[in-house]
Amino acid sequence: MHANPPCAGSRAGPYPPLAEVSHPRPPPLFSPRVADAYRAAALQTEDSDMAKIRTLVIGGAVGAALTYLFDPERGPERRDHLRGQVALALARGKRELNRQARHFRTGARVAVAELQAATDPGREDDLTVLSRVESVLYAMPAFPRSSIEAEVVDGRLVLRGDVESAELAREIGETAGQVRSVASVENLLRVRTESQG
Repeated sequence: MHANPPCAGSRAGPYPPLAEVSHPRPPPLFSPRVADAYRAAALQTEDSDMAKIRTLVIGGAVGAALTYLFDPERGPERRDHLRGQVALALARGKRELNRQARHFRTGARVAVAELQAATDPGREDDLTVLSRVESVLYAMPAFPRSSIEAEVVDGRLVLRGDVESAELAREIGETAGQVRSVASVENLLRVRTESQG
């Protein structure tokens, strides 16, 4: 009996295994310049599509808002509500800006008073401290001069009287506490009620 010769691709025999056979790589379909141009065109198309989608979403949102606000039945009520919300937000912003401005001005005045007092060495008497506290507090725009009494005893400041709001009482106490030589502040300021007028 004759032995059959090994088939091509079989592992036995004088032929190399398939992994060792190298085939030439086919040439690219496009040159690198053509491929780059193709990629750029694809990106541009994708950006254009995203811009169209973005425009569609924004247009839909604007259309829905206009429909909501100009509804024949409930539109006037909704517009009034929106107007009220905007006015309320503006009023809050204005109050906060005014409060920040007052706080900044007060801080600047305290710094000036501190610099002026720094030229006077030694322990200060209570009248000097009270004078400095009053000059700082009187510089506050919302400070009610006629309804607040201040007293200093051994560097301890006591504030008594009525103010318009708890925020103003807190602000007055904090400002007075920043004045040099004030050891502590006892804030006895009360919020004025409507019945007190």
